[in-house]
Amino acid sequence: RTTTITSTSTFTSSLTATTTATTSSSTTRTSTKTASSTRTLSPTSTLTSTSTPSPSPQDTISLLYSGENFDGKSDFITIESVPSLGNNFTFSTCFRQETANQGVIFFNGPSLNLTTPCFSLTLNGSLVSQYILEIRYSNNGGTSFSVLKQSLSKRFDDNIWHTLVVVANESQVRITIDDIVIIQNILSSFSLCSSTSSVTYIGKSQTDLAFFKGDLKQVYFYRNMLNQTQINSIASCSESYPLINTKLDLSGTEFIDVSEKVIATGPSLSISACVKQMPNNTGYLLDHTVSPQQPSCLSVQLDGVNNQILLYWNDPIYGPSLLMSELSNTDFDDLSYHHIVIVIHSNRVTFFIDGVQLGAPRVPFPSFSQNSFFCPNANTYVGKSANGDFLVGGVGQVSIYDKVLSIAEITQLQSCSDSYELLGTKKLFNGRSDYTDITKQIPLISQKMTFTACIKMDTSKRGYIIGNSLNNVTDNRCFHILVDSSLNTTQLFYSTGSLLTQVSFNMKWSSTNWQRIAFILDGTKDVKYFNGTDITTTSTTSIFQGFCTESNSVTYLGKRAPNNLFFSGEMGSVYFIGHSMSKDELNKLESCEEIFATPTPTPVFQLGYPILSSTSPPEQFFGSNFIQTPSLPLLNSTSGFSFGSCVQQSSGNRGYLFANSISATTDQRCFALFLNSSTVNGSTISIFYLSSINNQQYLIQVDSDVLPPLADSLWHSIGITVSSTLITFFVDGIQAGNSKKITNEINTCPNGISFIGKRSPDAFYYFGWISKMYFFPFQLTQKDYLEWNC
Repeated sequence: RTTTITSTSTFTSSLTATTTATTSSSTTRTSTKTASSTRTLSPTSTLTSTSTPSPSPQDTISLLYSGENFDGKSDFITIESVPSLGNNFTFSTCFRQETANQGVIFFNGPSLNLTTPCFSLTLNGSLVSQYILEIRYSNNGGTSFSVLKQSLSKRFDDNIWHTLVVVANESQVRITIDDIVIIQNILSSFSLCSSTSSVTYIGKSQTDLAFFKGDLKQVYFYRNMLNQTQINSIASCSESYPLINTKLDLSGTEFIDVSEKVIATGPSLSISACVKQMPNNTGYLLDHTVSPQQPSCLSVQLDGVNNQILLYWNDPIYGPSLLMSELSNTDFDDLSYHHIVIVIHSNRVTFFIDGVQLGAPRVPFPSFSQNSFFCPNANTYVGKSANGDFLVGGVGQVSIYDKVLSIAEITQLQSCSDSYELLGTKKLFNGRSDYTDITKQIPLISQKMTFTACIKMDTSKRGYIIGNSLNNVTDNRCFHILVDSSLNTTQLFYSTGSLLTQVSFNMKWSSTNWQRIAFILDGTKDVKYFNGTDITTTSTTSIFQGFCTESNSVTYLGKRAPNNLFFSGEMGSVYFIGHSMSKDELNKLESCEEIFATPTPTPVFQLGYPILSSTSPPEQFFGSNFIQTPSLPLLNSTSGFSFGSCVQQSSGNRGYLFANSISATTDQRCFALFLNSSTVNGSTISIFYLSSINNQQYLIQVDSDVLPPLADSLWHSIGITVSSTLITFFVDGIQAGNSKKITNEINTCPNGISFIGKRSPDAFYYFGWISKMYFFPFQLTQKDYLEWNC
C-alpha cells in the first residue's frame, strides 16, 4: 500500500476546509480522490450538532486517517513525502493490539542510509513482563543516532484502542499513552527527513524487519508542541463514535448534520440507534455521502411498510450495493422507540431489532474492503438522505463502533427508553392563575401510551392536571385529566372526532402526602388507572387516537384551554411513556417521596481524591518520617483543580506538606506545597510547580503579612485553588492575599512519585500533624473552604 500525502492543505476558515489528497495502491485498482468540501456547523435544519475542538487545522498533517490492519509479517504503508517540521513538533496515533510483538509504528530516515533513522517509533510487547517504547532519532539522518527506551507500567495487548502522543522539542520528549505521561531528556535535537531522498513507512522499519502487528489509525503530525489540553482534544481513539446522544423528534423536515463527527471505516463496524417511526414511513436513519448526485458511501434506510432495514454502500469496484434484512415481526413504525443494531463483518451483515436477530446474516458480494464505507470529503446526515428522504418520528443515541459488537455487548447498550419528561421538579400551583405551557414538549405518541405524575391536591379543590387541546379557544379536549378532592375522583377526557369520551375513577386525595397516579392506554377501548398501588380497568365506547399535535394545538399543566379550572396543589415527576406500562413497571418507579425528599448535603471533601481520608486518624510527623502516597490523577490548571488539608505545625517547622515529583531521585517537583514557620516574622506558604513546556521550576509564595500564625499548636485548614491563569491561597476558609498569576500550565505527574511530609530526594521533612488531605478535579470556592472542618 502506498499513500501520497500533499502537505499543502489550505483551510479558508475554522468552518470551511478544502484539502487535496491522492491515493494509489499496488494492487490492480488505482483511484484518485480529490476532496473539496465546505461544511458548516449550523445547517439549514432546525437541529444542529457541534464538533469537538481540536488543534489548529493548518498545523495538522494527516498521514493515515482510517483504520488499517497490519499482519506483523509484510504489511506496511509507504508515505511518499512528509513536510519539514523543525525541532518542535507533535506526533500522535491510535493503536490496537490483540497479540503483542516488536513492531515499528513509524519510521522516517534517509533512503541511502538504511541504519540511521531521523525519527522512528517502536512498540515492543514481546517481553512477558512489560512493554517497552523505543524512539530512535538523529539530526537529519546523520552518521549516528540516539536511542531512548522507556519501560511502560502496563501491557497493551488487550484488543482495545490506545492513544499515543509524542511531543518533542530541542532538549526533551514528552510521551503520553492514555493516562501515562513520561518526560525524558534527549541528547540532541532532531527533525524529520523531508527531502526527496528520504523514506517514510507506517508499520515497519527501514529494512523488511520489525513489522507492526495490530491496527493503526489517525496517524498525525502537528507543526508545534501540543499542550495537555490540545492533546485531550485530539480525536478520540475510542471504538465508539457517538453521533447523537439525546432524543430528538423529527416531523419530516428536520435532520441532524453530523459531518464533523468521526465515522468508523470498517471493514468491520457496528451501527446502533434508537428509532421511532411514523407508520409507513420509509425515511433514512443515516446517510454518509459526497453529494445527492453520487451513490451513498454508507446509508441505512428504514422501510416502515415492510418492516425491513436496508443497508447501502458504494463498492469501489462494483458500485452502488444493497443488503436487506429479513422482514421483522416487530412493527418498528408504531411511534415507539426501538433499538436497531447493524453489525458489519468483512463478509457478512447481521441485523437486530430490540435485541432480536432478524434471520441469518446477509452475505455481501464482494466482501467489504477496508475503505468500503468512509468517504473523506462526505457529508453525514442523521434523519434524512442527501436526496431528502426524511425519517418521520424520532432518533436518539446514534453511535458507530469501530468493531463488531457481540450479542452480550448489544444487550448491554443503553436502553432505548421512550420516557418523556414534562415536569421533573415539583411545582406549586395556586389554583387561580398558575400553569405551565408544555406545548413544545409534546412528543409523537401512538395509541399505546402511559401518563404518570406525582400529585399533592389541596382540600376541596377541582382542577386540571393536564390539558391537551386542538386550539386555545374551543373546548376540544384531546387529552385532559381533571382531579377533584371534594368528590375524591380523577377523570380522563379524550376526543375521537366529534365524540368526547369521559371516564371517572375514585381517588382519595391528600394535601400532605405525595401520590403517584397513571393512566394507561393500550390501543383498545379499555382505560386503565393506577392509584399508586393497584390498577383499575374501565371499558369505553371509543379508542384513544393520540394527542392533538397540529400547529394550533396547545398543552398546559395546571389548567385546560380556554382558561378554566386551574389546579391547586403541588405537581411533579410528570412523564409520558411511549408504551402501555404494566403494574409491575409502575410499582418499580421511584416513589414520589423519594424523588422529592430533601437531599442531605454531601461534604465537599467526599467529592475529591483522598490522599489522607477524612475517616483516617491524624498523622504525626517528627521531621524525619514521611508517607508515600498512591499515584495522583492527572490534574491541570487549564481545566482547574484544588487542594485542601488540615495542618497543625510545630514551632520552627520548615517542611513539605505534600510533594508530587517526576521521580524519587530528581528534584523536579510537578506540584509541591511547602510550609515555613521558622521565619522571625511568621509563616509562609509556597507552591512549586514544573512547566511542561520548558521544564523549568517555578515558585509562587504567600508571605507572612497576609497569613495568621500557623505554628501555634492549633489546627488550620490550608486550601489552594488553581485556575488557567491564577492560583489562590486560603487559610481557615479566608483568602490569603490577592490571587497570584501563573505564567505556565500546571500539571500533576500521575506516573511520578508523591510524598506527604517531605520532597524527593530526601529533604525538608515536615514537623507536626496532618489530616484530611484531598485533591479535587474542579475549583473550590471560599464557601467550600469555610465548610472544611479541621
